Amino acid sequence: MSLPELSTEAGQSATDNSQVWPPTPAHAFRALAASSSDCASGVKVTDKMVPPVQVSPLIKLGRYSALFLGVAYGAKRYSYLKPRAEEERRVAAEEKQQQDERKRIERELAEAQDDSILK
Repeated sequence: MSLPELSTEAGQSATDNSQVWPPTPAHAFRALAASSSDCASGVKVTDKMVPPVQVSPLIKLGRYSALFLGVAYGAKRYSYLKPRAEEERRVAAEEKQQQDERKRIERELAEAQDDSILK
C-alpha cells in the first residue's frame, strides 16, 4: 500500500517517509522533538550520539562479583531469618488464640450475669 501523493506549494510530491498520513502521535512527537533545538532545561539538543565506552574487563568482573556476592548474601540471610519469622508467626497465632479464648469466656460471663433472675 503506497502513501497518497500530496502536493506542496512548490508543486513537489511529498511521498517521502517523513510525512505519514494520517499522522500518528509518535510521528508528531518526533516532529516536535526535531523542530525544537532546546530541551526544557535549556540544554542544546544534538542529533549525534556518543559511541558507547568500552568498559574494562576488571570493572566488569568487579560488578558481576558484587552481584553474585549480593545474591549469595541475600540467600544466606533469607535462610537465617525464615525459621525465626515462622516461629514468631506461630507464637503470635498461639497468643491470638489464647486472647480470643479469654474474650469468649469474658463475654459468656457477662452474658451469664445479665441473664440473672435477680434483676
